[in-house]
Formats: sequence, C-alpha cells, structure tokens
Amino acid sequence: MNVARPAFLALLVLLVPLTGFFILRYRRARSETAAVLGSWREDEYLTRWQAVYFFRSLSFSLAYCCLVFALSGFSWGVRPVLERHSGLEIACAIDVSRSMEIRDVEPSRLGRSIELCQQLVSSLPGTRFSLTVFKGDATVEIPATEDAESIAQFLPHAKPTLLSSRGTDLERGIDVAIDSFRTSDASMKLLVLFSDGESLAGNPLVAARAAKAKGIRIFSIGAGTDEGALVSTGSGTNAIRSRLKPDILKAVADLSDGAYYPISDPRALREVIDLAQKAGVGALTESYRYEPIDHYQLFIIAAVILLIVYLGVGALPWVEK
Repeated sequence: MNVARPAFLALLVLLVPLTGFFILRYRRARSETAAVLGSWREDEYLTRWQAVYFFRSLSFSLAYCCLVFALSGFSWGVRPVLERHSGLEIACAIDVSRSMEIRDVEPSRLGRSIELCQQLVSSLPGTRFSLTVFKGDATVEIPATEDAESIAQFLPHAKPTLLSSRGTDLERGIDVAIDSFRTSDASMKLLVLFSDGESLAGNPLVAARAAKAKGIRIFSIGAGTDEGALVSTGSGTNAIRSRLKPDILKAVADLSDGAYYPISDPRALREVIDLAQKAGVGALTESYRYEPIDHYQLFIIAAVILLIVYLGVGALPWVEK
C-alpha cells in the first residue's frame, strides 16, 4: 500500500477537537432532553436518543476519515500502462570543471555549452534526454525523460560548485552518461559531449570504446579555442593556460562512430539535430511501465454512504408519537 500525498493525513488531527465537540454537545443535549421529557419519561426515551446520537456522530467522523484518505491518495496494486516513445535517446554530458568558466568563447565555455544544450533539447520534442555533469567525478542530474522543461530549468544551475571533486576525468563523465541510457530498445542512442577536452585522470578512449560496444555514438563539442586563456590553479598566486584539446575529443568521437565539432562551428548543433531527426524521430518504440492504482473512488463512495447514514439516522424519530 502506498500513500501519494501523506501530508493530507495530518488532517486526521482535527478528529480530536471534533470528538470534543460531539462530547460537549452530547452532554448539553442530554440535559436539555431530560428536562423536556421529565424524570418519569427519561428512562423510556433516553436510550433511543443516545443510540441515534452515537450513530450520527460515528458516521460523520468515519465520513470525514474517508474523505481524508481519498485526498491522501491511498493506492494498492499496480497496472501496466503502454508508453510510446521516440526511437531516439540522447544523453548530454557537460564538463563543469573550472577551466570551462574561461571566456575565450562567449559568454564562457560552460555558458555556450549550456546554450547549445538548451537548443538541442528544444529542437527535438518527444525525444528522451538525460543530463550528466562531470569534472573529477560525475553524476546524472536528470535521468532519461521526455520532459524538456525539467532539463531547461536545471541547465542554468550547471556550475563547478555542483561537484566537490577536483580536476577533470573525461572517462568518468562518459561512463556515467552511458549508464544514464535506459536499457530500452531505442533505435538510436547519441551522447553529446560538451567539454574542452582537458582530462587529468582516466582514459576517455576506453570509455569511447565502451560506448561503441553498446551502440552509442558520441558527438563531441569542443568548448574553447586553440589559444586558450589563463585559469587560476586555486592557490591564488599561480595560473596556467588552458587550451582546447581537439585531438582527444575527435578521437573519442571517431572511436564511437560519431563526429567532432568546435563549439564555434555553426554546423555543430545543426548536423546533430539533422541526424537525430532522420534516424530517430518518427521511429516510435513501445514499452510498458507499471503505476500504482489509486483507490480514492472507494473512499469517496464510502464517505457518501456514511453521510447518507448520518442524515438518515437523524431523520428517524427518537420519540414515539
């Protein structure tokens, strides 16, 4: 059994003051009833009045509980739901190391990568996307989804501060992005890699071969320029020159049957989108997912029945005419 909206269960606390209200009302009404009937008729009719009052109070309280349960979304059991997806699945991997903040491209290497990633996602509606960020370590921030809005909302927050690790491990970034693909029957799987090619750990060529073995093509987008720019080492006194490493990014793309483009090349995104549209969009795949069955209808029906009992019992005469 699952509860989709457990916060609504807090409304059950109101049963405490409600019970107190019924008790106070009972005491007052009993005194008034005894006064009207007189002591010689009290024993004859009070028992019937108490039964009516008890069942009315109980049915009202139970109806309230049922309405709270309906709002809380109690569910049990599962049912299969058929989903149709685009035959294309794309994983975006963005390098968020400190060198990506260099402004040898506008607004920065990272800023331009985010802009292109946003354009890619918006250009291919209905396509499943995932988003991985990496530097010395990597994490999947957005698992594979067709919700382009969730990716668009997250991208502005892709910054070096997301990860505490130092340096850049290109192999790790590619490996985690590979793992973000669903084990589904997508007709084409593409990994779009945004990086300046700098890698202080790992062997990205090993990751590229692993991608090819799984039928994943890597399209590398090189962020930066050959001249590069200075970046602080973090000590506050020294700085090193960070340059674009196109050879590494091109080798990664070639090993996986993909392609490499400098981030300043206007063809970069266009050719990726064209390939995706030709190969994936329109080639639908079907899969089933299982979702819990919400039984709120049962609680609403029970609440209605209990309210009818509440009104019906109240309509019964408790004094014989």
